[in-house]
Amino acid sequence: MARKKRARAKSKPPPKVCKTRAQVASRLDRHIGTIDRWIARGMPGALGKYDIAKIVGWAFTEGLLDVTAPTDEGQDESPRNRLDRLRGDEVELSLAAERGHVVDVDPARRLITRRVNEAKALLEQLPDRFAAELPEEADADMRAKVRKVTQEQLDEVFLLMSELPKSSPFNPLDEEATSE
Repeated sequence: MARKKRARAKSKPPPKVCKTRAQVASRLDRHIGTIDRWIARGMPGALGKYDIAKIVGWAFTEGLLDVTAPTDEGQDESPRNRLDRLRGDEVELSLAAERGHVVDVDPARRLITRRVNEAKALLEQLPDRFAAELPEEADADMRAKVRKVTQEQLDEVFLLMSELPKSSPFNPLDEEATSE
C-alpha cells in the first residue's frame, strides 16, 4: 500500500507587495497615520500595489527609517532589539532637539490654520464684491448671476478642503488646531 506524503506546512514569507495602507503599516511596524503622512510626502505605490522594498528604500533616503528597522525578509525583531532600537531613537531625538534640528509644528500649524481661515473669510466676500464691480448698466439679474456663479466656485473649493482627512497635514480646517 502506497503511503501518501504529507506536505509540511511551511511558513510563508510576508508578501513583497501589500494591497492596503494597513498592511504596509503592519509590515513596517508603523502606525497607519504615519503611512498616510508618508503618502502625502510622496511615498511610492498606489492602492493595491505597495512594493515594500521600494517604500523602505524611499523612507530610508527620506530619513524616515534607520538601518535597524525591521527587514524586508520578514524577520521579527526580538523584544530586546526593539527596545534597544527605540532607546536609540529616543537618544537621537534628544540630540537633534539639543542641536535645534527639531521643530515644534503646533505653533506653525496654528498660524497656518489662522491664515487659511482669514483667507476663507475674505474669499466669502468675493461674490458681493464682484457683483458690486460690474458696470452700472448691469441689471439685478446679471449681478445675481455673478454672485451665484462665484459662490458656486467657492463652495466647490471649500468642499474639497473639507474632504481632506482630519489627520492630514494639509487640512487647514482642522478644528483641533483652531481651538487653541
